[in-house]
Amino acid sequence: MREFKKAIIDTHGAERALDLLFGLLDDLPVAISLEDSSLRETYANRAQIELEAVRGDSSETIASNDSLDATAFAELLRGDHSGMEAADAGLEGHTRQFDLGGGSVTASISIDPRTFARHVAELHRLSKENEIYRSLIENLPVSIYVRGADMRLVYANHGWTELTGIELKDGLGKTDTETFGADGEVFDRANRKILATHGKQTFEEVVTRRDGKTHYQVARKKALRTSDGAEYIIGSTTDVTELRQRQEELQDLRAKADFSAGLLSEATAAMAQGMLVFGAENIEFSTPRVAELIEVPPEIVAAGKPWRDYLQFLFERGDYGEGEEARVKLESVTSQIRHGESRTVERSTPSGRRLLIEGEPREGVGSVVTFSDVTRDRAREADLEKARRDFAGTNHMLTATLESLDVAVAVFDPEDALLHFNVAYCRLFGSNAKYLKSGLHLRDVMRLLVTGDHYGVPEDKADEAVEKFSARAYDVLESEDGAELMCDGKEWFVLGLCRTPAGYMIATRQDVTELMRAKEAAESADRA
Repeated sequence: MREFKKAIIDTHGAERALDLLFGLLDDLPVAISLEDSSLRETYANRAQIELEAVRGDSSETIASNDSLDATAFAELLRGDHSGMEAADAGLEGHTRQFDLGGGSVTASISIDPRTFARHVAELHRLSKENEIYRSLIENLPVSIYVRGADMRLVYANHGWTELTGIELKDGLGKTDTETFGADGEVFDRANRKILATHGKQTFEEVVTRRDGKTHYQVARKKALRTSDGAEYIIGSTTDVTELRQRQEELQDLRAKADFSAGLLSEATAAMAQGMLVFGAENIEFSTPRVAELIEVPPEIVAAGKPWRDYLQFLFERGDYGEGEEARVKLESVTSQIRHGESRTVERSTPSGRRLLIEGEPREGVGSVVTFSDVTRDRAREADLEKARRDFAGTNHMLTATLESLDVAVAVFDPEDALLHFNVAYCRLFGSNAKYLKSGLHLRDVMRLLVTGDHYGVPEDKADEAVEKFSARAYDVLESEDGAELMCDGKEWFVLGLCRTPAGYMIATRQDVTELMRAKEAAESADRA
């Protein structure tokens, strides 16, 4: 009974082995056939059928064939076969034969040379690709590494050694903790978490190098399970220390630029002037005030709008005049903006506002144009011009009046410099009159007076005479009446001196000699 059970068990085992063998043989990329002792082919796998175009029995038929010894197949699967011999390798391929079941079945395994060559070529291709990929990985400017399930380094490229400053032989077989110390503990914990979840992760690492400098790295890691069930951590690390510094510098520059832009925006918004910045085709910048000044809808001068639309709006509104004149002006303004030419013009808006328009070229293409409301300035200029004309007329009338008087009149500024004098005043100086001119100081004027024909004071006594005349004049200036009757031995005259509120001094000299003589004659007649 025990032998019977053993036979049954062996039979079932052989059948399972046969099923497993058939499944395996059908998937192999080699041609395999089985022949019995009468050389009848009892089995061919898929590769053999394709090779010889032979339609053999199915695996099920072969497995149930009485001439097939399942036990022999089990022996083949276990390797318990004998009498293996090799045939010559020719055009028919490489053939291996096995005697199974005491010579009752012969297994022939043939490899088609084309199949063999194809697989050899594939092997070479894969080897070449592996070489290329390995060379590529080795020369990438990125740290690439592989760690096993025990967190120990099993592979790293040249980028890893450059990044860490550690020789590969000193890093292989070690964990991050063993390699980097306290910093590495964080890396190992992250690696274990990734391996446990079979996920991937990107994060920033902070590493203190052997030189004591802190470096910032971006690590990308993922878990990988190979076909044999082994688990690994594949990672790449990029040193972003310099990039981070540049980003910080860029952020600082952006903050400064934003601050400057804010100041510029506030400053331009507060400007009394309007501003337009023209680019090659569009308006690139405009202040809020510009639309109000030139009296156009804000959307016409908004940033991003074609500046030709703005010019066309002014043209159609009549800002450039009418007819051919308007077209010529439009073409001129278009050319000035396009070529960035300097220009200064004035133009009136429909409401009567007077605008001063100044354009300056930009670096590159376009121009910057400012608009200033000069309406009040032009009104003041007109008022000033009218005042000038009125003053000129008044001054002409006053001058004509002064010239017609017999009274000598002179005007001195607050610093006592001569400003104006009439002909009667000029006659007092005799031959020295030719030296009399505006700008002379009062003392110099008196020197010309005392050394002239009327008084004839010698030059060596001129200073003394000037002091005497000056003292007398200032006494009159400070007197209550501001006038005094005088006689110089030849003539009687009334000297008048006064200061205006603005500090100007007006000097007059009126000859009263005839009046005094008439008075003396009248007094003599009365005494008689």
